[in-house]
Amino acid sequence: MPYQKEYRMKAPQFKVIKDRKAPVYSMKSSGRSFWLDLFESMQVGDWFLLHNQADSIRAKKSACKYLRGRYRCYINPEVEGTWVFTKTK
Repeated sequence: MPYQKEYRMKAPQFKVIKDRKAPVYSMKSSGRSFWLDLFESMQVGDWFLLHNQADSIRAKKSACKYLRGRYRCYINPEVEGTWVFTKTK
């Protein structure tokens, strides 16, 4: 059997710092979805307008996840290019 070279990964170089605290994480978020907070604050019959298709798609996906059928989203018959989102139940 011919000689086979052994391949090993090099260990990453790092230094453990014990003399001070770690920097504070600057991107603080609530860990909750914007849409979940919005839907929870809405009462039955509340509605809002969405002015582009990308936002309407995001709203519908989030509503599907958080409201589970308790909403209605349709094209606004009065203003072209807008969608009406209504909480129904």
